[in-house]
Amino acid sequence: MKRLHRHRALLLISISVLMSACSQEGVPLFKVEIAESEEASAEVTNEVPTTAIAEGEAEQAVGIDSEGSGPSLGAAIDSALIDEAASEMPPETDSTNSEESSPDESSTDESSTEESSTTSSEESTVVDMTINEDYVTDLDTVEEVSRFFMQAGFGATMPDIESWVGKNASQWMSDQFSKGRGRSYVKGIELAFPGNLTPSGRPASQLFWQSMIKDNDQLRNRMVYALSQIIVASDVDIGKNGSFRMAYYVDLLDKHAFGNYRDLLYDITHSPMMAKYLTYLRNRKANERTGREPDENYAREIMQLFSIGLIQLNLDGTPKLDANGSTIETYTNDDVVGLSRVFTGLSYNRSEFFSKNTIPDEMKALKMFEDQHSEKEKAFLGTVIPAGTSGKDSINIAIDTLFNHPNVAPFIARQLIQRFTESAPSPEYVRRVATAFESGTFLSEDGTAFGSGSRGDLTATIAAILLDASAHIEPAGAADLTAGKVREPVLRFVQMLRAFDAKPVDIISLERSLYDTSSATEKLAQHPMRPRSVFNFYRPGFVAPNSNSGEAGLTTPELQIVNEGSALGFLNFITKYAVQRSKNPGSEPSLVPDYNAAVQLANNPESLVSYLNTLLTGGALSDFDAVRIEEIVNSIVIEEKSEQNDRLSRVYAAVVAVMVNSANATL
Repeated sequence: MKRLHRHRALLLISISVLMSACSQEGVPLFKVEIAESEEASAEVTNEVPTTAIAEGEAEQAVGIDSEGSGPSLGAAIDSALIDEAASEMPPETDSTNSEESSPDESSTDESSTEESSTTSSEESTVVDMTINEDYVTDLDTVEEVSRFFMQAGFGATMPDIESWVGKNASQWMSDQFSKGRGRSYVKGIELAFPGNLTPSGRPASQLFWQSMIKDNDQLRNRMVYALSQIIVASDVDIGKNGSFRMAYYVDLLDKHAFGNYRDLLYDITHSPMMAKYLTYLRNRKANERTGREPDENYAREIMQLFSIGLIQLNLDGTPKLDANGSTIETYTNDDVVGLSRVFTGLSYNRSEFFSKNTIPDEMKALKMFEDQHSEKEKAFLGTVIPAGTSGKDSINIAIDTLFNHPNVAPFIARQLIQRFTESAPSPEYVRRVATAFESGTFLSEDGTAFGSGSRGDLTATIAAILLDASAHIEPAGAADLTAGKVREPVLRFVQMLRAFDAKPVDIISLERSLYDTSSATEKLAQHPMRPRSVFNFYRPGFVAPNSNSGEAGLTTPELQIVNEGSALGFLNFITKYAVQRSKNPGSEPSLVPDYNAAVQLANNPESLVSYLNTLLTGGALSDFDAVRIEEIVNSIVIEEKSEQNDRLSRVYAAVVAVMVNSANATL
């Protein structure tokens, strides 16, 4: 048996022994809740997208004919999702003697005037700039630094962790915000495939893997990844030329990650990637003779998923209720029809609407062709755009209307919190972050101010998320289901690679090693920029069946892609990369971890496990689990004739055991 295979065999035996030992004690080592695979699959399958995944499936997916007449399926899906949206929201907080207040009095949303029929838990949207003295964001220990880096970034090496001990989290945030944009994904593809070379695979997502694994502007990259799961586009079946289209889309997320949400919505609307994905590229005005109507897909999704959601919300994310105690829809099908007229006339930046596009066109903002833009009146969400208004002005009015809707702050705040710190954030946490979004400012515990003061400032919003008290209070043990976050497989995998400075990470190596990690049974069950539909990898309101969190009614989005098969797939995938060591004949491995520091501790299992506990879990391993892993490490005998290899085998076993432990899977 080859030495590498021996290491893997030892590793799998060790994991089996570990699981068996813990089971005998009645304390499961792997505490991540796993929904039964059939039910979990059903949850995903029932989320029928209103957008096509493959380019050739767009018309069938939205129920349009060859002339592009309005959708029949989309409206039905909206109706079916209303009840789900209500169930996804946390219960409404006590609203006794409270009055409705609009965060933005200039909002054109008619429904916001229905104060007499709604209840609200909010009395004011005035920003409380008082420094909270009940908690601190000082990073006093290596464990605190490690945990914070898992929340705000993708993890770090031990030297990086140690260098931030004794500092404040706000210092790190300020440092990250001060970093300029260090990359262009479009230029990255051009450099990787110079001249007339056609990109192979999906290099935009490979370039993003590269950024996550090796770049130092971790916060920007985490925000890009978070935004890509809210304003969703996918490179599934994108085609080779689509690589540039996707790269331009990722560049827009990168550009606006620390900017303003309004600007992001505007630029994404003019993105060839989004226009192609949500079928409004070359969307034409109505033709009364043929019966053709504007495509409604983007009009629906920009409201439902990118800005205001399906039901009206209080500032704390709880649903507003009418006089009968029912939730209130944010928009109707008439609003979709009116808004769809806005998104007509957009095509590639060429001389003619139907000009054949080239690769450079995929990397430019779309152009408005006024002769193809609807001249009709456009009425939606209480706004009326007069007939004859230009396409450019219509889009600006529409984006302003959506952006100024009072739902945007809590709707986006809650999802961003889920992507960084908590799977089921409390209404109070959502309110604090939504307030920062509304005001464009945030004052940290140590007095550091963040934000420009403009509504929708994402710098203030991120700071409010990561410097909030909720993010700096660790869950009180496994029984505390209300705090912390389930970490998705991509974040856990990248953390392992960063922790051990895995190399090489050039684009060609990544094309080979991380071409597609979407397989649930063999890999990570997700791949950056490649969700199966516009609904992302998982829904923000997913409540896992047959789980402790589910019984408590708590949302755990990431568990929607977890089942028995995906758990084993993650174990096998992590094992593969944890034990990469030497090249095989005819191939060059990539992402090989550097275990030099860990190997030096291998003679002392307690020291090794303690080191990995800090590095990979932020010190979250239970004493019980730590002891069991130490026993596994100690069971691998170090022989004189194979001392170095045996010490390395101990490291392999310990790394995988910690990586698949619930302490690594949760924050």
